Amino acid sequence: MESTPFDPSLGASFRLVRRTDEGPLGEVWRGLDVHTGEAVTAYLFPPEWASDQGIVSRATSDRAGLTGLSDDAVVRVRDVVADGGRLAIVTEHVEGQSLRAVLDLAGPLAPAVACRVVAAVLTGLAAGHAQGLLHRGVGPETVRLTAD
Repeated sequence: MESTPFDPSLGASFRLVRRTDEGPLGEVWRGLDVHTGEAVTAYLFPPEWASDQGIVSRATSDRAGLTGLSDDAVVRVRDVVADGGRLAIVTEHVEGQSLRAVLDLAGPLAPAVACRVVAAVLTGLAAGHAQGLLHRGVGPETVRLTAD
């Protein structure tokens, strides 16, 4: 049986470089903005989501709100891509680990650190809610921790 070759292009602006993680909401890829050369992160949702017109419509109608969301507690969304049977959210690339990876590696956070993380998550969610956006997948896999 012949398999379809992998296409690294994601829409007209991005290229998938390597898969870095897999979670409950799909695959996470390190990518590249082909126009600027900047590193990006692409969150590819499960293929069945890309074939569900309701999900695709909701994601693409949220595009303006997502790309316009600007808050220090939120990773900047570069684009929402529905192309070639793929549905993805492309964000700026942020060095760090998911909260899940940190918990798996080091165990529970110290109370003061946990409070700072929760406060940052709530700040980010409030910024999205103020623009009418609802995050449908908040969890330790979707919270990114950086050195600062």
